[in-house]
Amino acid sequence: RFRVKDLALVLNAYAKVDLRSTAVFSSLSERCREQAQHMDCHAISVIANAHARLLIADEPLFKTFAWRLRSCARTCTLQALSNLIHAYSKFDFPSSLEPVAAPAAAAAATAGATSTGGKAAAVATSGGMASVTDGVFDAALAELPRFEGAMTAQSLCVMVHAAARVAQHRRQPELPAI
Repeated sequence: RFRVKDLALVLNAYAKVDLRSTAVFSSLSERCREQAQHMDCHAISVIANAHARLLIADEPLFKTFAWRLRSCARTCTLQALSNLIHAYSKFDFPSSLEPVAAPAAAAAATAGATSTGGKAAAVATSGGMASVTDGVFDAALAELPRFEGAMTAQSLCVMVHAAARVAQHRRQPELPAI
């Protein structure tokens, strides 16, 4: 059984050396989904970024992470938010942000989002729930005001580039006033 830290380290190592082994990523995807409820924002951002760096679009995994982020976005660092926005912007996951995990895990994620004031909750769209990409993007952007004084040129450039990429996919995200 892999620990969260092990999963993040292995997948990040493959991404750092540009070794696109879909067999490894595919086999560890299930483990990541099983461990998602135990992951913090940093681990999710590292794993999502590894997939994005190698252009491995694993929608079920990214959807599971989107649900987890609803309850842990308030704990994200600026670097983790920047990585998440960048990773999710590489893929256009248009499917709705509906639970993919076991009902208990989905309920826990929803309860966590509610207990944080709903700041990280996905926004509703005319077709129902927000898409996976939009839900994560909106949750991450809702957290940016926390980092008003800590914003670096690098994180700002990464996030602006990601916003442009999302806009190219299908919409312009509404950026919060900082």
